[in-house]
Amino acid sequence: MTEYPRPSFRPLTVYAFDPSVGKKLNNYMVIPVPYEKLADDGPFGAKIAVIDYDISNDRYYEPVNLNHTSIAITNGLQPAESDPRFHQQMVYAVASETIRRFEFALGRGVRWRRSEAKGRRRRRIADTPLRIFPHAFQQANAFYHPGFRAVLFGYFAASGTDPGSSLPGQTVFTCLSHDIIAHEMTHAILDGMRTEFTKPTSIDTPAFHEAFADIVALFQHFAMKDAVIDTIQRSGGFLYRSQLAGDVAAVGQPQIVAELTPQNPLVGLGQQFGQALGMRGALRSALGTPPNSKDIEMVREPHLRGAILVAAVFDAFFTVYVKRVLDLLRIARAGGAPTTAGELHPDLANRLCNEAVKTANHMLNICIRAIDYCPPVDIQFGEYLRAIITADSDLVPDDPWDYRGEIIKAFRLRGIIPKEVKSYSEEALRWDGPAELRQPLPPCDGLDYEAVEDHDPKKREVNERRTAHNKRTLKQYAYAHPKELGLSRGRKGNSQSTPMRIEPHSFHPIYRIGPDGRLVVEFVAEFLQRRREKIDPKDSKSLKFDFVGGSTVIFGTVRYLGAGRRLKDAAGIPGLLVQVLGPPRDRKFLSRMDPPTGDRFLRLSRNGRAVSANRIEPFEKRWRVGAGVYRGLRDQKALMKMIDSSTALAFALDQVLNNTSLVTLFSYRGKSLLFPGDAQYGNWQSWMNTPDAETVLDHIDFFKIAHHGSHNATPKSALEKMRKGFAAMISTQNRPWPSIPFEKMLDRLEEKASGVVRSDSIKVAGATNAPKGPELHLGAGFSVGPFWCDYTLAL
Repeated sequence: MTEYPRPSFRPLTVYAFDPSVGKKLNNYMVIPVPYEKLADDGPFGAKIAVIDYDISNDRYYEPVNLNHTSIAITNGLQPAESDPRFHQQMVYAVASETIRRFEFALGRGVRWRRSEAKGRRRRRIADTPLRIFPHAFQQANAFYHPGFRAVLFGYFAASGTDPGSSLPGQTVFTCLSHDIIAHEMTHAILDGMRTEFTKPTSIDTPAFHEAFADIVALFQHFAMKDAVIDTIQRSGGFLYRSQLAGDVAAVGQPQIVAELTPQNPLVGLGQQFGQALGMRGALRSALGTPPNSKDIEMVREPHLRGAILVAAVFDAFFTVYVKRVLDLLRIARAGGAPTTAGELHPDLANRLCNEAVKTANHMLNICIRAIDYCPPVDIQFGEYLRAIITADSDLVPDDPWDYRGEIIKAFRLRGIIPKEVKSYSEEALRWDGPAELRQPLPPCDGLDYEAVEDHDPKKREVNERRTAHNKRTLKQYAYAHPKELGLSRGRKGNSQSTPMRIEPHSFHPIYRIGPDGRLVVEFVAEFLQRRREKIDPKDSKSLKFDFVGGSTVIFGTVRYLGAGRRLKDAAGIPGLLVQVLGPPRDRKFLSRMDPPTGDRFLRLSRNGRAVSANRIEPFEKRWRVGAGVYRGLRDQKALMKMIDSSTALAFALDQVLNNTSLVTLFSYRGKSLLFPGDAQYGNWQSWMNTPDAETVLDHIDFFKIAHHGSHNATPKSALEKMRKGFAAMISTQNRPWPSIPFEKMLDRLEEKASGVVRSDSIKVAGATNAPKGPELHLGAGFSVGPFWCDYTLAL
């Protein structure tokens, strides 16, 4: 029988942006997904598995069969918001494309976070793909969950008052946003590369995770050539302009749609998502704000702080792009061709597009490659800059378009200052190798890897033996040369001849091709060390934390996490005591999101599941199928059992982050102020059962209400134990979450507190789209500013 060659790609149609754009800019694009054999009962591949299970409604939706002839010959299903099978196709295609981009830049395959399981179960989990749930829950959210090794996408009802391009109350699917898929996949890939980056060891670390995911998602816009050409035409070639020219020029105010000036789609992230929440625009932007070296000193929220890093990267990108096209624009003008918006010659627009796409690919590769050159823990923006400069100069020594110079300049103008460098010169920013540090590093003999590829997916036993061998080799090497690797030799009182435990955390060869065509083969390894330390060294009963450090070989240097600060006389103020009440370390507390009583927003259905009081049925009944349809995953049974429990549901929806909030009690001159962050029931329960809890609550003078006043954030028992007369503040808004703040809790608060101030009640001049809460009534001690409220506590 005649054999046919296996195809290289599987072309699949997706939204280039999201459904809100319609067919404009050729919003239907085809992604050439690297071909792999898939099951007929859903896109279950070697690295990702799409499972369409809706937790909120407890049902499965019919899986798409991408092998079906009707689908294969038409580039997949055509975009349709009402067909869950297209949703599955889109997340599979965009996720695969994101993986491909990483693997091209890194010169190796991506691997997911290592399992914490032991023995055979660990090996079995290591072989399983990343799970993707297109319709996991009813919530305006999407996230990567390291513990579940899954990416979960939500769906929600658009704002009823200002939904943008959506209908009021229309169901919006986060899995249909190209940006959101790429963003969450980047979180998963980065977690597999640098597991310690998920720990908020500094204000830069969580901000970096968000910024890096935004950078990858935004650069993927430039793969959409039709959209790039359209933007070039409407901007006159200057891609960084936020507003574009309309189809026709308006005389005065625009009178028809063709005269409206649209937003630049290439620099906005999550347009439909942002509009549906009533934000009148994209969720975030690549442009950020004009360069200001002082912003970074004041901004701490991860997304806002990450926006500074995103703006620096895209500032450098747009500057390099302008350098590359100025000669083309000069030639066009010299020949009498128009270069104004809407009038570029198609050939010129196409040439500008090619330069934009090429520059975007170069910048994305630079940003991704730098991860291999970052320290294994506690990433800082300045260290990322050093990693970028080192990684790129190793592969592209000459840098004819001065990418590195523009990156350095953009980072400097936004106040991103690397530590331990003498200047912003390229030479000073490069990581010092052993030769520069005058600490020659002996060769590591015995590593086993191929000159072309070291991981054959068909040879599991060979791969496992090679991995085990390389781990032993690296471990022996590290124990023999801890000083040269910058690792700790031990603590005081310990033998200095035997170093602390060293773990080869990650190790892999990398294969890269430089612009001169040369193949560069290197081996990168990250070593970690950790020990338990007391938060307060002088307190014998002090809580402990993991003190983690490490080094990246050959190009990294040691970056230790900071030791915990003392809580007595905090901030140098005599008599100021800060008590850390939460979060708990016990997983049983972390998983308890809902209090056992007083639940209003979530109710229990007949089978005991937690469901939304405003539940959405996203699809028609004809798409529903039984759980038995999804048989393509070997550990499906255990996975479904895990997701099926109401505890695991809450655990997933809140990403466990709320219950890991820092709960602090400030005490000064007889006054007590309680700040519980976003703590939910399990966090409260972990410390409310202690002997001192009742005394603590009975002496509260100021209470920052937890988690925006949600139903599961402040237990009734805690509120009842607080004495009357305390002051309270709440950061909240009831749009687009009408159940927040929780009315019953607010009613009881107003009965007990001397005053309750809501952030959405503060009127901000000029902010016409700001959330509007009830009329502001200030109690004693409160005063209001232009966009804030103060409370003064008399001592």
